[in-house]
Amino acid sequence: APGLGLVVAGDTGTGRTVLCLQIAAAALDRGERAVFLTSEPAEILLRQAESLGLELLSGLSIGRLLLLELLPDSATVMRAHGAGPLLEALGEEAPDAEWLIIDPLTALTSDLLDERPLRDTVGRLLSGYREGQHIVAAADTEMLRRHPALERALSDACGSLIHLRRDEDGLRQATVLKS
Repeated sequence: APGLGLVVAGDTGTGRTVLCLQIAAAALDRGERAVFLTSEPAEILLRQAESLGLELLSGLSIGRLLLLELLPDSATVMRAHGAGPLLEALGEEAPDAEWLIIDPLTALTSDLLDERPLRDTVGRLLSGYREGQHIVAAADTEMLRRHPALERALSDACGSLIHLRRDEDGLRQATVLKS
């Protein structure tokens, strides 16, 4: 639902990014606009989307998709300034985007060690920058295991929480932990 963030948590290789790409492609297919913040190089994401049969390039070319790479020091900047400046910049860059996809959110929060600023930042990010925006955030479960306060903040701030994993046969499984 708009305004209630969806968090997709899982270890590396469980399909967090694939699910985020599928959500972006589905939004574009419906004529909606999306902002995709990523720690991956854009070329790699676009290649991955193409290999999955997902059409993102046309969305980029007509301005319906804004693909932004997070800088390596994004977590440090987030610690120093909070989520406000990032959300304001996104609002200026893509004011009418219906979707905000952050993959992974943990790349922005890894330097936030105190629970109060962590909760504030996570809450702001999972609220988006405009009324009624759909938010999807991927989270690395290894980071969540090392940082229980982050796991609590994500669980408290999100509308839905899905955990992805691979079973012993390598098949992907999703468990809804909160809805």
